[in-house]
Amino acid sequence: MPPSDQPVIQRPHSIRKAVLYSAVLPGLGQFYNKKYWKIPIVYAALGATGYFVMENHKQYQYYYQGLEKLILTGEDIFEGRFTEDNLIFISNTYRRWRDLSIILFVAAYGLNILDAYVDAHFFHFDISDDLSMKVQPTIQNHYLGIYAGLHFTINFEASSKRQLPKNFSF
Repeated sequence: MPPSDQPVIQRPHSIRKAVLYSAVLPGLGQFYNKKYWKIPIVYAALGATGYFVMENHKQYQYYYQGLEKLILTGEDIFEGRFTEDNLIFISNTYRRWRDLSIILFVAAYGLNILDAYVDAHFFHFDISDDLSMKVQPTIQNHYLGIYAGLHFTINFEASSKRQLPKNFSF
């Protein structure tokens, strides 16, 4: 049998798999959906927010431990550059920034999963050049008179490259 006469077997694209893959390993859902260009964006978002979580936590620990030493033992590791109130303010600021960075990291992780979910839904959606719209002026006869107007024609041509899955419904 020639290759063109053989039936094409399509495996159904699973939304559940895309979400699960993206939850287990960020970017794997995008890989499953064949949106390879999104993988570096996912890792850049997670890497940047992860970096800020660690950096803000490190700074918070440094200033908080300096404050503890100043209060408990009287040892000033900052050599008089900061008062006790300054150290409280600085350590609280870094703690808030760390907490905000954690929230942003979780949001980036969640957006990674959401993106895989949405892309899996649109996996079989046909975006082709066969879509067109024409606008033409028209004159319409009505029992009250003659009216000028616009006539819109939208043409949806079915593409032969992609087909909707059998379980697809509106």
